[in-house]
Amino acid sequence: MPTTGAKTPAVEAILHALRQHPNATAAELADHADVGRSTANKALANLAAEGRATRQRGGRVNGRIIPDRWSLDSDEPTPQASGTSDHGEAEATTTPTSRATAPTDDQTSTARLGHGELRDLVCGYLAARPGQEFTPHQIAKALGGRSAGAVSNALTSKAVQHQVIQTSTRPRRYMMAPQPSNPAASAKAS
Repeated sequence: MPTTGAKTPAVEAILHALRQHPNATAAELADHADVGRSTANKALANLAAEGRATRQRGGRVNGRIIPDRWSLDSDEPTPQASGTSDHGEAEATTTPTSRATAPTDDQTSTARLGHGELRDLVCGYLAARPGQEFTPHQIAKALGGRSAGAVSNALTSKAVQHQVIQTSTRPRRYMMAPQPSNPAASAKAS
């Protein structure tokens, strides 16, 4: 649904809703514009592609998905230049410096990892807790909501390499393998 040229009534309604309700979710904008959610999402995606709207990613908090927030780009005129809302309350104004928003702590914790990075995270978690046993689910949760299945696969591969030990089969529990002591290092310490 291209928004260039002749604008559809749905795009106009979304633009009007964005002007009246900055930093709103797509569902909120759909309600305010009296259009369907899928129509609102398509219009917002096209407006973002044209550089007229800015998406602020919501991410995840404690495993719950936080919806994205939308606002007009700084080029678009807004009727409320005074910095107050419809209710007379002062709002925080933000000036976007770039279209790409920096990820929050919650987003970086669940960002896509490179090859082998999850195995390194799992080993690092276990190494920081020597002698303690954990299930793949517990480790996944502690690593910011990672997939328990992916953590289980990482643990299995590390167990094959003898870097971790499976201490129990039901439920599966793992701990860091004991590291061989280095006699040369202990001689220098004394």
